[in-house]
Parts: sequence; C-alpha cells; structure tokens
Amino acid sequence: MGVPFGHLKRAPECLKENMSSNEKVDSPDEKIPPIPPPYVRLGEIAKPTGNDHSTDNYVSMPHLADAKNSERNYSSYRWERIKSVLQYETPHNSLALEKVIKSYGSHHWKFDILHQYFEIMDPQIANTFFEETLPKIQELALKLPELFTEPLNILKQKRNMEIHLTQQQVACLLANAFFCTFPESNPKSKGGQVSGINFNTLYGDPRSSHRKIESFVALSITSSE
Repeated sequence: MGVPFGHLKRAPECLKENMSSNEKVDSPDEKIPPIPPPYVRLGEIAKPTGNDHSTDNYVSMPHLADAKNSERNYSSYRWERIKSVLQYETPHNSLALEKVIKSYGSHHWKFDILHQYFEIMDPQIANTFFEETLPKIQELALKLPELFTEPLNILKQKRNMEIHLTQQQVACLLANAFFCTFPESNPKSKGGQVSGINFNTLYGDPRSSHRKIESFVALSITSSE
C-alpha cells in the first residue's frame, strides 16, 4: 500500500499487464517475517479473551464470534455460508457476483454502478478478471481465519496504540471488503467510530464514479497477485 489514490493504475492497464506478461514475480510478503497474533502492540486495551470480541474496542470480524450466544451462533453460521459460497461458486459476470454477495449479505444492497462499469469494459479484459483474477481474490478472502486469529483494535484518539499488518493481511481485508463479508455496521454501535468497510456502498452509490471502481478493482487485482 502507501501509494496515493490518484496514482493507482486503472483496472484495464493492470489486467493488460497481467495478460501480456508471463514472468513470475515474487510476492513482497515472502520477504516480510510473519507477525504473531494478535497483531496489536503498545495498546492500552488488553487483547480480547473469551467472549468480549464484540466490545466497542474491536472491529467486528466476519469469522469471529460475538459476545452474545445468539450472535455467536449467527456469526458462525454466516461465516460457514460465506466459506461455502466463495469456495464452490465462481461468478463469471457482475450479475453472478451480485448474487453471490447477496446470498450472505443484504438483499437491499444495490449494484448498479458495478454493472455499468463492467458493461463498458472491454469484453476480453472483463473475462480475464472473472476467469483469472476473481478466483484469486476469493482464495485470499478465505484466509481471514488464518491471518486474523483475534479482532483488530479500534485506534482511538488519545490512546497510545499501534497495529502492525503485513501486506498479505491488508490484502485479505480488502478481499473481504470486496466480497462484502464484514457484518453490517450499526451507526449507534461503537460510538459511531467505525464506518462500513464493505464495498457495497461503492457498488451502488450513484455518486461513485467509474474511475473509483476501476481503482478499487485494480487494487484488488494487485492484492491478489
């Protein structure tokens, strides 16, 4: 990461580079030593234990149980559903991608901008994305339990805290945001400190330009490599 948003390559350029180059590029993550859980250092708040994962101090993760039993059971069921869908279903167009996301997400989410983007994309580039790139993003999203054994702390004002993440961990979070796997945020929860991470607002927001979607798709492509 660390690249200004405006300098990100747009999706067609990224895909064309992938299509024209057969050279194997070593992943930067191979040179980065793994960081042991919970990936949080110098925090005033102790790492969660037992059933306190849903407190206001932590980001709600799709694969981790919530505090209440009913929520814990639902969280477990929902992640199993997500795993099943992402393991065995590979969307081949934006309509199929919408269907996959809605199978475990909200049926009220809109995907108009996403569909418009792929409608104007070169067919060959779109096919490359769905046939080659998207399966890699699915595989990366499913590594969430392996890469995050504890929820992430919310960095608050006037608190001396750090979060250390590898590039692979950041890419995994983006992959899950791409597939909208994170629990929907409640505006009243966590004191309004955390906004939604899922890309569903981008996919359906009429204020989202095609260039923004291209940047996010390009970012997802880069993360999956």
